[in-house]
Amino acid sequence: MSMRKRSCTLPIAFTFFTLAIFSNLLGQVPQRPGNVYGTVVSEDGKPVPQASVTVYMPATPAISRTTKSASNGTFNIGSLPAGSYIVCIQSNGLAGSHLDPCEWSNNPDTFTIAPGQSAFLRQALIKQASTLQIRINDPSQFLAPRSVHEEPPEVTMELLTPSGKKVHPVLSSTDRTGRTYELRVAFDTPLHLSVSGKHVALNDDRGAAVQAAGSLLSFQHTTADPNPKSFTFTVSSRSK
Repeated sequence: MSMRKRSCTLPIAFTFFTLAIFSNLLGQVPQRPGNVYGTVVSEDGKPVPQASVTVYMPATPAISRTTKSASNGTFNIGSLPAGSYIVCIQSNGLAGSHLDPCEWSNNPDTFTIAPGQSAFLRQALIKQASTLQIRINDPSQFLAPRSVHEEPPEVTMELLTPSGKKVHPVLSSTDRTGRTYELRVAFDTPLHLSVSGKHVALNDDRGAAVQAAGSLLSFQHTTADPNPKSFTFTVSSRSK
């Protein structure tokens, strides 16, 4: 009787041991990656070719994959671990014609990948850009440095995007009476531009003085507006 109990007990113990090892091995098997595909389109529904499409998962460490859209706006990104992603898009076509939704939208496109599965984005939206123009009149050339030993005067301009990123206007042209700056902004989005002078006094287009600490100007470029908002300032004097 004792021999029979041994012959029966050993195989059962061995079976449980084998299952435990097999279960541990299964837990170590990596999940199959997935992919996302779709079409990059602008807000008017037209495909956007040669756009840089980046999918980003804020994990630890973060995961990021980038590709370019084809001539018809389509894209496909593989090797994506399971999880939730944000879609960022930068236009590589007409310079400044579109804006990254991760910077200029409160709700960029998102998607979720299941292990080994595909996600489909029928329309990955990229925001169309408008041009904000800022003119700094300086007929007396107060902005010109007077000495290499003195801190140069300047006008500081800054805009906060909906995502919280700070962007600055870019100098587009100069002439004898001043400078013109431009900044690409999103349509139909309430925005705020801060302006301040350093070692110079500024007046706005109504002649009112810009405060020494700076002024915060609110505006919005509407899609249907043929004359979008612009700003003009005049350097009235040089200050210490």
